[in-house]
Amino acid sequence: MKRIIFILIVLLNGCNFHDELYYEIAPEVQIHVDTFYEEAAKRGVRLEKTNLIVMYELCDGIKCKWSDLYGLSFKEGDQRIVYIVDDYLVREEPDALECLVFHELGHALLYRSHTTEYSIMGERNNLLEYKGNPELREWLLDELFTPRK
Repeated sequence: MKRIIFILIVLLNGCNFHDELYYEIAPEVQIHVDTFYEEAAKRGVRLEKTNLIVMYELCDGIKCKWSDLYGLSFKEGDQRIVYIVDDYLVREEPDALECLVFHELGHALLYRSHTTEYSIMGERNNLLEYKGNPELREWLLDELFTPRK
């Protein structure tokens, strides 16, 4: 938590990461970030493990800092930053955290935007549909890692 506050203070004070880029992943989501890189490689998408910070916050069930968001991705200079909020829905559905992390990494690493199509990048919430459906998961991952025209 102190690390998150420090990073946000640095960002809000106008400091940037142009001189030094970081690769730091919160332990709570490390397995999902690693899986994202593995799934990308299986589909021929080469991603460097550099200039990425993934932060994680576990909500107390009452209110989170960013109560309307499950995640957020943004850039500060060349530094890519992903913020994951784990609330009751995500905690109760283990596959939902992977889907959420993949969605945010889709923004940060693949430069994908939200879409109205059926996709991990879709505007509607696919977290519950993703659960326990390996065929759907594979289809959604194929779609996620297919280059956009």
